[in-house]
Amino acid sequence: MTHLFNAMRPFHHRDPGIVGAALARPDVVVQLILDWIHVAPVAAAMVWQAAQGRLALVTDSVAGAGADDGPYRLGALDVEIRDGIARGPTGALAGSTLTMIEAVRNLHSLGVPFEDAVGAATEVPARVLRLPATGRLGVGTPADIVVLSEELEIERVLVEGRARVVG
Repeated sequence: MTHLFNAMRPFHHRDPGIVGAALARPDVVVQLILDWIHVAPVAAAMVWQAAQGRLALVTDSVAGAGADDGPYRLGALDVEIRDGIARGPTGALAGSTLTMIEAVRNLHSLGVPFEDAVGAATEVPARVLRLPATGRLGVGTPADIVVLSEELEIERVLVEGRARVVG
């Protein structure tokens, strides 16, 4: 389920719609843009309770993610980023400025164990894409590793076992 809640009719106790159907089915992986703009923390916590192990974090980031506020292009669409929120010409949300490490931090801030928050960014999406060697560490798997500090700041990145500049 791509971008749970995004452009979907609201969940209602008498008409749970596609959100309720997705959360009730253990065979459905749900994605969240966990920037606290697309989904409120309490809604994200509810999704985690219903979909542990099948929640995939996504960013839906636009070109201006991690950059200063200002105008950017998203394909043919002009996007304005203000206060970290990306909006199109009509004022509607036009993606996000979320980075994956921020999504992991946000999920972890809900009380989700660190390993599970990282798994929502790595193992779960790899499982959806049927990439068994991706999203986990082990002999014979790619040595693509992000090393984090205790504060969940990126300290080092390795791609195929070789250090990359973080910046």
